[in-house]
Amino acid sequence: MRSDNGSGWSSGLPPAPLVKSDVHVVSLVIDTETDPPGLEWLDDEERSRASRFIRRSDARRFIASHAMLRFVLGRCLDVDPASLLFEVGAHGKPTLRHPSADIRFNLFNDPTQG
Repeated sequence: MRSDNGSGWSSGLPPAPLVKSDVHVVSLVIDTETDPPGLEWLDDEERSRASRFIRRSDARRFIASHAMLRFVLGRCLDVDPASLLFEVGAHGKPTLRHPSADIRFNLFNDPTQG
């Protein structure tokens, strides 16, 4: 099944908008043998970071996880995933810079998957 934006990822992700007390967990199994969808959503810094990986499988894992994060957050806020802007907090944790966003998120990469 394709999502409504044609990204190739399944729908069934968090609906937009979220209720303040909602907690959603999204799991993504990454195929490190093929290029993932969503590269066009990444900003220049994310693309630069992806290009510095030595192993192509690590770059694909990075691209897929960051694109999926943008896809999920964009869906929650009903905005284009490429339009999302992130800031890094005092302790290095990324936060979403969006006028109506009070969304807290975490991106966890399990090296045993994908």
